[in-house]
Amino acid sequence: MVPIRPAPPGIPTLHHAVALASVVSVDPATDSAVFRIRCGWQVHPKRKLTTRLWNVNLRRVSLSLDAHAATLTTWFRLAEARGWSGTMSLDRNGGNVLFDGPTTDVCHGVFP
Repeated sequence: MVPIRPAPPGIPTLHHAVALASVVSVDPATDSAVFRIRCGWQVHPKRKLTTRLWNVNLRRVSLSLDAHAATLTTWFRLAEARGWSGTMSLDRNGGNVLFDGPTTDVCHGVFP
């Protein structure tokens, strides 16, 4: 189970990035979650992300679970119950997406 709790102080908020990530905690009160980034890239300017915990605001993010679109409420409920890992693409080409399906080689800078 993934805990429901606010992001601890000092966790930076991730923007403009493409990364492989796993959810660590969720906070439905603020529509955000903390993710452990395995690998990824800042998009503007392009540079490798630090492997660490990052806070992500999930408002206006398209969410996918098992290759199906999910509402934020459903995503929180299922992420809390069984966890989530996959690809996040934030503020890239005008969209924000979290999906758990197949992806490109994000770790080597190939963006979906």
